[in-house]
Amino acid sequence: MKSVTPGLLVIAMGIVHNLVGIAVGYEFIADIFRDGFFAAVRDDQPWRNAIFWFEIFGIGLMVLGLSWHETERSGGHPGRRSAVLFGLLGLIGGMIVPASGFWLAIPIAAWAWRREDLSSTSLQAMA
Repeated sequence: MKSVTPGLLVIAMGIVHNLVGIAVGYEFIADIFRDGFFAAVRDDQPWRNAIFWFEIFGIGLMVLGLSWHETERSGGHPGRRSAVLFGLLGLIGGMIVPASGFWLAIPIAAWAWRREDLSSTSLQAMA
């Protein structure tokens, strides 16, 4: 059985994010498709804009998670810079929208940071 990694957790966050968006914004998503999809989100439609960006953010989480996961599968770990930026995203997003899932990014980012530290320590001990 493969172990859970920060990358897999970020992928899971993205999937859950998009499922919540679909559940909450189903009617707005359906309207986008009914209107032909292309150019179906305009500035005068705040709820369509909100659901669009909510879904795009979920896809972005999955892209980041996949990048981290591929690095982890090849024996590496997410870089510290990306872990810090992901943690800042969670902190700033959580401060602006306290009742949100942004806070989940902080422990995952800390774990990704720590894995890099443990990896470096292990390599130094082997030298």
